[in-house]
Amino acid sequence: MTESTESPVFVQAIYEADIDWVVTIELNSNPEFRDWIGQKIFGFAPQHDRAWRSVAEILGESDLIWRALDPAGKHHLALIENKIDAVAQPDQQERYRLRGQEYVENGVCADFCTVLMSPDSYSSSEADDYDQRVSYEMIRQFFEQRDSERDRYLVYLFTEALTKFRTTPPADPDTTQFRRQVWELARSAFPQLELDEPGPCRERWVIQNYGDFCIKYKMLWKGKGYDRSVVDIEFPGQADQIETLSRQYGEGLAQLGATAVKAGKSAAFRIDVPCAHPPEFDEQTTRAALEAWDRLLRWWQEQRATSSRS
Repeated sequence: MTESTESPVFVQAIYEADIDWVVTIELNSNPEFRDWIGQKIFGFAPQHDRAWRSVAEILGESDLIWRALDPAGKHHLALIENKIDAVAQPDQQERYRLRGQEYVENGVCADFCTVLMSPDSYSSSEADDYDQRVSYEMIRQFFEQRDSERDRYLVYLFTEALTKFRTTPPADPDTTQFRRQVWELARSAFPQLELDEPGPCRERWVIQNYGDFCIKYKMLWKGKGYDRSVVDIEFPGQADQIETLSRQYGEGLAQLGATAVKAGKSAAFRIDVPCAHPPEFDEQTTRAALEAWDRLLRWWQEQRATSSRS
């Protein structure tokens, strides 16, 4: 029998950490890639300073940080969160933004942006709140347009990562149970909220869309545990209107015990509620959150009705 000389085919696992390293190396060594992705992220071709992988701070860890200079010589940071199929960590985008603000205050940069790097179809409760999104498909296409041996291998890596993404990760039973208990309480005690029945899930935030706005019950994470919970009514894409909204509705918000805040790209009216610790379900804590939800929803509906009559 003649022995085959063909190389054996092995299954190669691609993880988020692998993609982190690939992109960090390309940022630090590939001017063409930097110019291309810099236009996507910053809106200009930046002068490269340095990229770092897995930067841990008090407010959490950034998968990648890229520091570059604009044409005026000012430093900009891109804080990049990389996801293939992992569930978003609690208030992850918000903690990226807080780190960026801290870097500005400490003089590390003049400005920053938060970036989600993921497959096109990746979704989470916070995916749309990042300042920019760069898809695996876009990165793969960049390398497909080049023809070196290195480029072809990078195309292979991103193709393997996208193949992994097509395998839907399983739901978390404890999280699914928590979300269902919240929904059951809402259905029985607050039917006017019209919460959708949750299916099997992996994310603990409760989100309901109401047309051009949504309401989110968020459990916020600090260090190694939840330390705060809030209910937000969010207006997508209106973060730059936060001061106007605050002036317009400030008196009514104060009466509600609410404040106007930025939530990623959204403007939000926020009420602090008793801290929840999912997947543990506490009826009293959840009821307080749903009461705040109801107050916000009724108040906003009243504001809109008054505006439409005037």
